Amino acid sequence: MKAEKLSRVIILLLLFFDLSAIGQDIPGNISQSDSAYYCSFFPMHIGDKWIYRTYYFDEGDYYFHYQIVRDTIDESNNKWFGWKRSDSDNIQYYSITDSFEVVYGFPDSNQNILFKLNAQPGDRWLIYGSYESGKAYELDTIYDYGSSKVMKIDEWDWDDYQQTLWISSRFLETNLGLVQVWWEGGPPTVLVGSIIDGIVWGNPNLIVQNDQSLIHEFKIFQNYPNPFNTITTITFSLPEASQVKTEVYDLTGRCVAVLCDRHYSAGTYSVQFDGSALASGIYIIRSQMTSTENPGKSQVLTRKMMLMK
Repeated sequence: MKAEKLSRVIILLLLFFDLSAIGQDIPGNISQSDSAYYCSFFPMHIGDKWIYRTYYFDEGDYYFHYQIVRDTIDESNNKWFGWKRSDSDNIQYYSITDSFEVVYGFPDSNQNILFKLNAQPGDRWLIYGSYESGKAYELDTIYDYGSSKVMKIDEWDWDDYQQTLWISSRFLETNLGLVQVWWEGGPPTVLVGSIIDGIVWGNPNLIVQNDQSLIHEFKIFQNYPNPFNTITTITFSLPEASQVKTEVYDLTGRCVAVLCDRHYSAGTYSVQFDGSALASGIYIIRSQMTSTENPGKSQVLTRKMMLMK
């Protein structure tokens, strides 16, 4: 059984890359004036849509998508695009600066760098905290596949100016954007379809979890990544409209966070937990569903997760 599950993961990792080409780095530097090349690693147009699949060993395949639902202009005349994930109500805004940095944080004044699209192998940039204690991305390699190029960007924990823990690797492909994420403590995320500037790639209709008729029971998926450093995502599915309260407890039974306490329609949703203020250790996710369609119907589910700093 374990061998079969491992085979499923390996198949996922092979979907988009000819691994025999790994190691064929792009020689030299690309001209800074070639903005079309840099921006192609993170395309953004109104209506663009990316469909991803994550494989959970104990739950099977899970699909979700991102879609650009709006755009806006800030006071400095910079254009921002609003991204919405299918299992969340939140909209996150991204923009590409004149120096080809993908930034987020609008309309806040403190904007953070996500990716540097003109980075060269070995370049790194902070995404949280400092090199004394925080997280950073580092461009590991740029692969040349002829018709496309792929950036491999590694996420690292930093402690006392040393890389201490690899967390994930993200792969950005020209004209497609984010095509894979490999997690240190969780299942890989793989692009299976997209619609970008009207061009269809793969299968953009694989959002089966959004069809409430396919959800037959209240379910919490294992958080990802797990173990995690500061931030992790918790996903749950509802077969019917319900009030959902999701909390996090430490092993002493103390509630350390309330992630949601609100009404949801039937469907699949995600919430995030930020453990940056907590100590490393095991924590318990407790989620209670109380149906608003069937009075008296209630269910509680729990999951364990590990915070590692």
